[in-house]
Amino acid sequence: MISKWLGALAVLLVLLSTTACETTQAGSGSALNTIGAGSAALQNTNMIQKGVLSVRPGDKIKVEFSGVGIEAAGLKTIDTEVKEDGTISLELIGLVKVAGKTLGDIEKEIKAAYVPKYFLNLNVVVTGPDKVYYVGGQVKQPGRQLYIGKVTVLQAIQTAGDFTDYADKTRVVLTRSGGERLVIDCKKAKRNPKLDVEVYPLDRVDVPQGL
Repeated sequence: MISKWLGALAVLLVLLSTTACETTQAGSGSALNTIGAGSAALQNTNMIQKGVLSVRPGDKIKVEFSGVGIEAAGLKTIDTEVKEDGTISLELIGLVKVAGKTLGDIEKEIKAAYVPKYFLNLNVVVTGPDKVYYVGGQVKQPGRQLYIGKVTVLQAIQTAGDFTDYADKTRVVLTRSGGERLVIDCKKAKRNPKLDVEVYPLDRVDVPQGL
């Protein structure tokens, strides 16, 4: 009788132990999934915060060279505009695709095209003008704003100190660098982010005075 009771007790303990292990493993798995999701979100946030900008057609950039033998090869510093097809033209290597790439990436690609085919060593520095947009009219701090990453009309107005008390928030004008004009109702855009249009470098945001 006692042996049967002890046997049953042993089976019960084994079952309880197995259930506890399964619960612990499930909990650990959930925790890992949460951490993984958090890490991915953090990585995405860091990528956004970096604000790395790429070159676009129409941008003006400078390409500087330094190294032994560059003068004899006719290689010199150039100021050039990125063509509509996204390229620039350089001595010896011809057309180089630069649109959609960062300045750092362009430097690496240009150097790789010259070294070691034409030079044993070469320093390449690519620079471009600061990218800016403008906010004027009925804002507290009108003027030029540095473009450091994606920005919308409402965010652009915030960088300029926000609306004044006299602003007409329903007829804000966004003028593209190419001349296109859009009228933004910022009251509606605040309620519906889809209406909050993105601002690009050299765009202008004008806030009119209310009637």
